[in-house]
Amino acid sequence: AVLGAVLDAVAARTGQARSGKCFGVMSAANKMGYAAAGLVYVLLEAVGYDPAAPAQTQSALSWLIGAYIGVPVLCALCVSALMWRFPIDRAAQAAAVRTD
Repeated sequence: AVLGAVLDAVAARTGQARSGKCFGVMSAANKMGYAAAGLVYVLLEAVGYDPAAPAQTQSALSWLIGAYIGVPVLCALCVSALMWRFPIDRAAQAAAVRTD
């Protein structure tokens, strides 16, 4: 929904539809994220995780817990901070759509 609002506002402001470029950048960012997922195995090894071990060390478990809880919470806080003052509200969105 946010991407659509931004694209409408850009089109209203510039008179140019840039949705193709925007979706291309978003697709490239997604692909880079998928490619970076392979680094997880390197990081797991670095913190002492051993998939063959019958039990994991406390350090490895702490890193896993931090990764599964801490990283999503940190990401959510960053997104919340970015969206807190998002400049396109309902009135701005309605005005951008009406100019098309």
